[in-house]
This record gives sequence, structure tokens and C-alpha cells, in this order.
Amino acid sequence: MINNIKKTRKTTQGQIIIEELTKTYTHPDATELYEKVKKRLPKVSLSTIYRNLEKLVNEGVILKLDIDGSPARYDSHTHPHYHIKCTNCGKIDDISLKQNIAVDKIIEKKYGYKMVKHNVEFWGICPKCKDKSNDLQKTKQKTEPH
Repeated sequence: MINNIKKTRKTTQGQIIIEELTKTYTHPDATELYEKVKKRLPKVSLSTIYRNLEKLVNEGVILKLDIDGSPARYDSHTHPHYHIKCTNCGKIDDISLKQNIAVDKIIEKKYGYKMVKHNVEFWGICPKCKDKSNDLQKTKQKTEPH
């Protein structure tokens, strides 16, 4: 699933972080990963998790997502893709669209930068929150006098 794993010297902690990260699509933060890893390595510290996450990010094995001022989240899928954040519950999902490389070319031509990558943030209301909101509206309409 992750092609970049072979590029790095794997520590036990780093390998378990990668394994736990690849099991989820929730884009966990360091604390969430710490809780998962701690079940397998009870003596691991949160600082060890942070240190390994930064190492894995720097080596290109995982992505660090800094979205909308939230705590950093991590993604095992390193191929170029976009993300969307629910403005209600904070959930972050992958968007399976190819990144728009034409934007990079326009910026290179107009501003002279050599583009390395770009990040676009999308915000919306996830289906679960949308359904809750719709259910709440329906309940409210039924209980209000006409």
C-alpha cells in the first residue's frame, strides 16, 4: 500500500506507527496514534511518537496534514490528493481527485517559482452531520405548533 516504506531504516516504533496509520482512513493526530501504538508498545512515550512521526514525514513515508489550524493529522497515503474537513465534527476525508497540475504551471509561468507541490483546503458538512441536522430539523418541525 505504501511504496515509500523501504526508503527508511525502520524502528519498531516507526513500523508500528506506519501499520496503525495504514489501518485507518481517519487521518489521526499524534495523540490518537499514541493511544493505538501504546496498546502494542505499552512503554512508548508520546514524545517518541512525535519524533517518529516527524522522521517519517521528512522521509516522505507519510503525510502531515496542517488543515485549518487544527492539530496536525497524519496520512499514510502519500500520492497527491486533496482533503475535505467537516466544519461541524472536524472529520477529515480524502478527496479522490487528481491534483490540478495546470495550477502549478500557471504559477510557475506567472510568478517564476519552481513549484514543488500545492495544497488546497476544502470544508463542508460530512454526510453523518448533514443527516443529523436533517433529522433534527424534521423533529423540530413535527414538535412545533402550526
